[in-house]
Amino acid sequence: MYQECKLVHADFSEYNLLLHEGKIIVIDVSQSVEHDHPHSLEFLRHDCKNVISFFRQYNVPTLNVRLLFDFITDVNIRREEIDDYLKMAHE
Repeated sequence: MYQECKLVHADFSEYNLLLHEGKIIVIDVSQSVEHDHPHSLEFLRHDCKNVISFFRQYNVPTLNVRLLFDFITDVNIRREEIDDYLKMAHE
């Protein structure tokens, strides 16, 4: 959403994720804000915290908030580099 749509969900949680035919679908985007909203980065950080907290309660390895936030906002990461970037970040 951030890179391709230039949006921040602003109310992201596990309740906004659906798994359908092996793909994740994000729902409830009506309150999303654009990058230039004065609180967009604050909202994004909160969204990161929410999703990390959910997965950690099930012992799913996650990035910390800073690394996830940096990954989401880094405009220099190309699509074909995403897997390598995440592998390195988890190490």
